[in-house]
Amino acid sequence: MRNVGLDVLKILAVVAVVLLHAIWVWPWADKISFVVLDQFLRFCVPLFVAISGYGLMIGYGRKLDLLGFLRKRLGRLLPWYLIVATTTILLVTFVWKEAEALYRGASVWKLYLLGQADYHLYFVPMIIQLYLLFPVFLFLFKKIPPKILVLLVLIGQIWWYGYIGSRVENSTDNNSLWPDQMQYRYFISWVYYFVLGMFLAGSKKTYWGMGFVLCIVGLGLSIINSTALLTTGVNVVTALRFTRISILIFSTGVIFLGKALMEKLTVSPVGEKLLAKLANYSYLIYLWHPIALRVISRLAG
Repeated sequence: MRNVGLDVLKILAVVAVVLLHAIWVWPWADKISFVVLDQFLRFCVPLFVAISGYGLMIGYGRKLDLLGFLRKRLGRLLPWYLIVATTTILLVTFVWKEAEALYRGASVWKLYLLGQADYHLYFVPMIIQLYLLFPVFLFLFKKIPPKILVLLVLIGQIWWYGYIGSRVENSTDNNSLWPDQMQYRYFISWVYYFVLGMFLAGSKKTYWGMGFVLCIVGLGLSIINSTALLTTGVNVVTALRFTRISILIFSTGVIFLGKALMEKLTVSPVGEKLLAKLANYSYLIYLWHPIALRVISRLAG
């Protein structure tokens, strides 16, 4: 039976991703409005990762055929990823003539294997890493109380974000900072959301109250933190990045609200079919939208 709530969350996440990337090419006169909207939309990738963990737990939590699981998941991800990465490389190199600025001499294997062909393609290698770790987490869920496992991963995630913060926010040389794409392409920056999604798949609790509190507190802290970093001269991409504890708090709240929404949402059969179709296109929209944004930006400019 299809989960309508999960379809809604997929659609919400991909819309947020597109908007997040679109506002970076919009000529903003008010920096504060840009920061607020940017930070509000930052739940998008954490929600996608949590949805992945949730969906895998629902589909394979009781019985895991490892080879069948990997064949099915990689079969969905890799063909379109390779098509989009190749299309982007060709356009950047031969049409837009921006390969030197964007790729900076990176090897072809890095463009594909590490998702460096475009700024958003890190997601595919990263989520594949989490897919490969899913059997490990599934084993741990059966050996360790789920709440304890989530707490342990959360502590590790907070430490990692703190470590990144000490490396980038206290640097006086923006050229020496860890690029955001380098932070994003490895599972360690997202693993908490994946494990949280797995946990929520087996939880019968609703989290409306906790979700609202975490959203408000996390978003407020994130806006304050970003604004403070920008006033110190920190690179704007670094100041607004995903890998901050305030974004973790905010995104956790959104994920909790999403879980509660799935428990309550009901739609008509027609609406259910429409949502299912839109959700099925979410991955393709994620992959292709930066090319569309570049084309629109060039036509408008």
